[in-house]
Amino acid sequence: MTPARYPRRAVLRMGASGAAAAAFLAACGLGNGGMLASAPSVPSAKRSGDLRIGYAAPTGDRVGLADAVYSRLVAFDPRSGRAYGDLAERFEVTPDGMTVTAKLREGMHFHPNAKNLADSLSADNVRRDFADRRAAGDYLFSTAVDRIEAPDTRTVVLRMRAPFSLLIDYLADTTTGGIRAATRYSVVDAAMGSGPFVPVAREDAGTTLVANPVYYRANLPLLDRIHVLDSAAPRDLAASVASGELDIAFHPADATAEQVRTPKGASTATLLRRTSRRMRALGFSLAPEKAAG
Repeated sequence: MTPARYPRRAVLRMGASGAAAAAFLAACGLGNGGMLASAPSVPSAKRSGDLRIGYAAPTGDRVGLADAVYSRLVAFDPRSGRAYGDLAERFEVTPDGMTVTAKLREGMHFHPNAKNLADSLSADNVRRDFADRRAAGDYLFSTAVDRIEAPDTRTVVLRMRAPFSLLIDYLADTTTGGIRAATRYSVVDAAMGSGPFVPVAREDAGTTLVANPVYYRANLPLLDRIHVLDSAAPRDLAASVASGELDIAFHPADATAEQVRTPKGASTATLLRRTSRRMRALGFSLAPEKAAG
């Protein structure tokens, strides 16, 4: 069975009705069996290369690129828009939308520490992190979720106050659903994650991430490193991309082609706008936008 796809606006409209929310989750295939889409296929390629990314303003992201550092119970394939299991190998929602059960994959680990030792990632780690989010006032866990349980080492259960149609969106966003360890990195002031990349250096110019040696998908990531530069002027970023010093530059959402034109004044420019917040590691979803000449 292939999960049905629904426009985001339709999901938002359904959020006001508990019955509609339960129907939506069931229609997505998350009730009675926990049908999720298969994880995105991976090319059979050897890991190699670096990716250099620049941002025109501070992102507030302490680890450089949170979507590459933190895993979630579920994630979205940015190309199809369908949900698939990330840390969870199975994800079920009861027909009434009131109970959510996630079964974690076996043998999961957080990132290695400075001594190259990696702590196991269990259901109790997930329960503790979600409880911390509740205490901090995060909407999903303080308002939509009534109780968070971990009946065994691989099972997480969320008891909902009411059916919540945006449940998957919240759990799949690293800001609201990224799983964090109790321990912290030595190079950045942030809780450890379990995603495909590990932050290993932080300098004034940005953050360096390297491939996670204990990532559960052994053939990922395909890159060796990601270098993230932040707080650069838009024109400087454009010039760095033009000269080959950067591979990708992210500009403010309202940036125009003229604002990011290189100092040499190329006759044409193309802006690529990210069409969705759903980004998994290097799965950037970009759509070209025709720029004025």
